[in-house]
Amino acid sequence: MSGDGDLAAVLRGFLHARGPSLGVDLVSHTGENVLTLARVLGTDPAVGRRALRTSYLRIDADSPGCARISPSFLRKFISFTLFGLEGAAQDGAALDAAFAALVDKHRTISRRKRELAQDLVRELHDLCAAELTGDFAVLICGDVVYDLAHDARRREHSTGIPVRGSDIDLVILLDEPDLHLKDRLETELLKHKYFWLRHPTIQEELDFIIKTPGDVRRQAGLETVKDKIAVKVMMESRVLFEAGDIARRCAAIVQDPGVRGWFDEAEREARTRHEQLEADVYAGLVTDLSAEDRSIFFSAELDELGEFCESRHALTALKP
Repeated sequence: MSGDGDLAAVLRGFLHARGPSLGVDLVSHTGENVLTLARVLGTDPAVGRRALRTSYLRIDADSPGCARISPSFLRKFISFTLFGLEGAAQDGAALDAAFAALVDKHRTISRRKRELAQDLVRELHDLCAAELTGDFAVLICGDVVYDLAHDARRREHSTGIPVRGSDIDLVILLDEPDLHLKDRLETELLKHKYFWLRHPTIQEELDFIIKTPGDVRRQAGLETVKDKIAVKVMMESRVLFEAGDIARRCAAIVQDPGVRGWFDEAEREARTRHEQLEADVYAGLVTDLSAEDRSIFFSAELDELGEFCESRHALTALKP
């Protein structure tokens, strides 16, 4: 295309014909990279946008200060932002209705994944209840917690088997005296993992870790990036099942003011950088991305999200 004016005309024509559309649809239609599209869409008074507001801290060794905001700008643009004509060009009611449907879609996907996890948790507890001497809990983490789970096709990294979007992340908490159950639980969880992967009507990815309050206490020292990731996972998790008060005890460890303070400060700094980049990109002030900006702009799941769509090349055009 010869310039922003021509691209703006193409985008308006597409939105007029197709109605409110996700960023990934606009990438696929035009073949343009996200940075260019965001500049043109953001400076066109005829185009409105609605984006899911949920965002949260993510610890990432490749980001400045090892912290960034998730979803990344790119992930948010392609999966969680709707664009449509409004203002003088068209009533924004259609965009509002489409956005409400998008919110409901991700809530429904998240609920379905939680319910699948809950079924598994009941089986696990029934399996080991007779042998438990201490407390037991299962927590769910990740996109599902924030109602941001998606069902875009991607491949499970260890097997290459296609799965339905966001994985289901579980943390299993056991008291120290019950660690003899760890091997048995791991075996059962791995059985479910591969059953879910291969079942034609499930095709979900299960990730899990088993830990004790002692593990949580050690990780709360925040000595390594892995410790910070583990503590952040605990902070954002939600209880699926608890026998006793082990989840409450672990939550108290990671919510200690000294621990919480590190994450609050990291989130303030990361959110400031993220929001400034987003505003500048849509205002047309960014023509290239610095190394720091790239860590905010991209997400680790980019290759997986783009694998099954025709816009893969354009999605990765700006990747470092």
